[in-house]
Amino acid sequence: MNLRGALKFLLITTLGLPVLQTLLVWVAGLLTSIGDETTANVVNQIGRGAGILWLVSITALVVVLAVRSLDDPPPAV
Repeated sequence: MNLRGALKFLLITTLGLPVLQTLLVWVAGLLTSIGDETTANVVNQIGRGAGILWLVSITALVVVLAVRSLDDPPPAV
């Protein structure tokens, strides 16, 4: 995978995972309100995993952007 492809993937995950987390929090609240505590806990754990993946993707995105900026030639004066 080249740097441009990695950058696209990390940008999509960085923007998409918070949406997924919001959806999972809503589903967990819905499950709790109907009395299904066990499934709500599972959904909360999946949301926690999505949060960890989000932090990893942000860190990787910063690293990829730094590497890409080092690969670009300096601007002409």
